[in-house]
Formats: sequence, structure tokens, C-alpha cells
Amino acid sequence: MTQIATKFVKWDIPELATLQDSKVYKLRVHLNNRGKLNREEKTGLPVTCGKASISDVE
Repeated sequence: MTQIATKFVKWDIPELATLQDSKVYKLRVHLNNRGKLNREEKTGLPVTCGKASISDVE
């Protein structure tokens, strides 16, 4: 299985297995398997201009 995420912070974070039902996790798996996003999936993604954004897209 392809690695989905890498821990890059020092504080505790939830186990990745607890996130498997989230929309973001499912999209990442789909993309890692060389899938393409359809219009509905693209519309659900957060969009920002010129800065990073962390957003819950569920």
C-alpha cells in the first residue's frame, strides 16, 4: 500500500486508521491509485488564492 501521509509535527496526532472514513483520506487514496477527480470532487475542495488553507471538506 502506498504511504498516505507522513508525520511532520512533534505533538500527538490521531492514528491514520481513524481517518479512513473521511472524504479527504478517500480522495488521497483515489489519487494515489492514479485516479482522477471528477467535477463533484473538485468542487468540494477548498480553494484559496496565494496562501495555504486547512479546511474540513466533509
